[in-house]
Amino acid sequence: PIFFTRDVQFAVAGGVLTITGDLYGSPDLDSFTALASGIRLGSFRFTSEPITPREAWRRSWFGSVANAGPGADEADPDGNGLLNLVEYAAYADPQIAEAAPVPALLPSVATNGVAQIAFRCARHRPDVTLTVQGADTPVGPWTDLAVSAAGAPVASLVPGVTVGETSICDTRLLRVSEPPVPGANTRVFRLIVTAP
Repeated sequence: PIFFTRDVQFAVAGGVLTITGDLYGSPDLDSFTALASGIRLGSFRFTSEPITPREAWRRSWFGSVANAGPGADEADPDGNGLLNLVEYAAYADPQIAEAAPVPALLPSVATNGVAQIAFRCARHRPDVTLTVQGADTPVGPWTDLAVSAAGAPVASLVPGVTVGETSICDTRLLRVSEPPVPGANTRVFRLIVTAP
């Protein structure tokens, strides 16, 4: 038998795609004859289910959009110490423990007392916020230096802190530079990844 559609209509509203139409069938294997003699079997309706970018990422890696089990934001299925939310923001594989740190922190050397952190992350992540913090010691206190929210370019939060960004395919390289901090012999940076 041959199956075909007629009177198909498409509609998009609120990010949801709906396709409706009539479904016909014919026992004749000749498509030209079938189109003329087909029997209406009924109508059909297809409605898409809108999902967020993070849900699409979960489905592609874990087969489900649910924030649960190995696909949960707080899960670490590859055991590398990085939560799925960080792997998502970093454009990393959440099922294979990478040998290099993720996000890929790039080595930098202080020049004239200016300390810098640079890291790669995903370009298309409108549902996470990346915050770079600085401190004199690993225990803090920590100061927010720069932020990139909802995929926007990284922005400085402190006078004197400079930022830069370069896009490379599906990733972007973010740089945050901080001038010398009076009385500080060393500076420590960290990247905080959050989601609404």
